[in-house]
Amino acid sequence: MIDNRATGWKVPLLFCAGIIAVSALSVFLRGIKPGVEVAPVPDDLLAKARTIVIDLEATPQGRMWKERIYRASGGFSSRQSKDDSMIQVAESAIEFKAFDAACAATTLVYDNQRRDAIFFKMSQAVHDDCENLPWAVFASKGLEDNALRDTLNKDLAQQWDKCKK
Repeated sequence: MIDNRATGWKVPLLFCAGIIAVSALSVFLRGIKPGVEVAPVPDDLLAKARTIVIDLEATPQGRMWKERIYRASGGFSSRQSKDDSMIQVAESAIEFKAFDAACAATTLVYDNQRRDAIFFKMSQAVHDDCENLPWAVFASKGLEDNALRDTLNKDLAQQWDKCKK
């Protein structure tokens, strides 16, 4: 005699367990990336950067930049289109030395490579300006590419040493 009770649950359960195991393994393996040693930012430069407060509401110029960022990020458009608009705002802010607005706009760019390019551009804009060099720390911290961050941090350390002299 064949017992037909509860025979339909084993196969789907095993299938789900297999899918969960494969998904967990892929997430685990994707999270393992070859580590790149990142040079540290000089402590005194980092301390100076920590004193900076980004408050776009504090000044009329800041409110204008906030409005531009809000307009660039709103609406029903693709991420590519929003990234294009946000990059235009960030590049314009860098050009006008509104680094607080440039940081705020750049963090809203979805594409990691394009965001890294803007942060790197910002760091180059302040490279020779000792007063604004702490903004490059924000750029460094925003980079996703560890090799680029290492290069930038080494350059920051050299430039900061020149600024202290």
